[in-house]
Amino acid sequence: MPFPVSLWPFEFPHNASEYENRWWQECFLAPPALEKAVETPQWVLIYGPPLSGKSTLLQALQRYYRARPSLVISDIFQKREEKGWNFVSHLMYTAAWEVRQHLVHHPEGLDRLSRTQREFLRWVIEKFHRPRAFMRWLDGLPPHQAELFADVPYQDIYPTQTDPLDVHGQIEEMCNLCRRLGFDSIIVTFDVPFFAGLELLQQLDSLLGWLEPMQHPQLKVIITVPIRYLTPERARLPRDRIARFPLEYTVEAIQQTLDRFVHLATDGALHSMNELCLPGLRDQIQNLVEQEFSPFSLGAWIGILETLFRFIGQHSVSELPLAPHHFAKIRLMFFQKYLPLRLDAGNFNPGVWRGYRWIPLDPIEHEFLKEHLFRGSVVSHQSFGGSAANLHTIARRLRMSIEPDPSHPIYLLNRYGEGYYLENYIP
Repeated sequence: MPFPVSLWPFEFPHNASEYENRWWQECFLAPPALEKAVETPQWVLIYGPPLSGKSTLLQALQRYYRARPSLVISDIFQKREEKGWNFVSHLMYTAAWEVRQHLVHHPEGLDRLSRTQREFLRWVIEKFHRPRAFMRWLDGLPPHQAELFADVPYQDIYPTQTDPLDVHGQIEEMCNLCRRLGFDSIIVTFDVPFFAGLELLQQLDSLLGWLEPMQHPQLKVIITVPIRYLTPERARLPRDRIARFPLEYTVEAIQQTLDRFVHLATDGALHSMNELCLPGLRDQIQNLVEQEFSPFSLGAWIGILETLFRFIGQHSVSELPLAPHHFAKIRLMFFQKYLPLRLDAGNFNPGVWRGYRWIPLDPIEHEFLKEHLFRGSVVSHQSFGGSAANLHTIARRLRMSIEPDPSHPIYLLNRYGEGYYLENYIP
């Protein structure tokens, strides 16, 4: 190989936090949606196709607001045992936790709080973190700051998280408390994954349809959602009280980002993806991305680029650019890492996900896949309950449906003398 290749722009080394700032400075190219999300005073909903960079953009916005500074809250709906919690419950829980941690490191901030704010702080910790949590936290403070709570008894200031007056009061007091501690605002980020469960989508609908929390100028919620979930019914829930921005990188922005990754991964030896691939191979890769994703899915292109470098390293390639005859092996490596098969328990139509693409199946193919192959065993004609010819016929039909190239299978493989089995899938 004519030059060393590093995968750190794609995968950070363990315990290598020093790479993070460099990545944001040298790899990340901010899309227009970032500036729009910052400029609007409304809540924000950003949507796009799979691997379009929504999660990365959300991380960039978190970094932006933390530098302002703002109290940034992520994973607002992380699973907890408490039943009946709504957005305000989760907000109070997570905001109180962040405030507790901040005051552990900056206890002098307590000196700036009014008695009313100290009452609210005790209430929110005991209410959502349970009574003993307040005492444990208090015991960890310096004596002077702990004494500020000597005459602050607990009382249930806001008994509900649903009554409009209780909701307004809690959010207003939390915003006032954070402002007194030096935070400009409270920023809540909510990243909806491509394979979101029904419970999470119900929480999203509840949040979008609940107008009361949207009235507080110091509280801003930023949501990223796959375009598949932005149905007309869901888009109407906020009644125009939320700003919606699409996220699609232009061809030029994608190329510029890929060039940055190539430059860093090769320590400046190469400057463009075009130096890695001959035109014929680039055309094959372009067709793959357009078929499985969208031509504007930046994350798919970055995954392709990472796969090219892994291919170069694993096969000790000494001459570049790569040629079209390398495509089959490159595609295999890419599909194995980025496009597993998975079933969809919530979809009543027979089919399977290949990465982020839904592939319909006929009932026989779906039953063979679901009831036999996804159970993780090797399927012989004896275990299948039919003749060998029948098994081969169904397997061939299934390959025609799920494999990008049935003559070079990636998912449905055959072990000679034993039967068929599945690889690269999520049970």
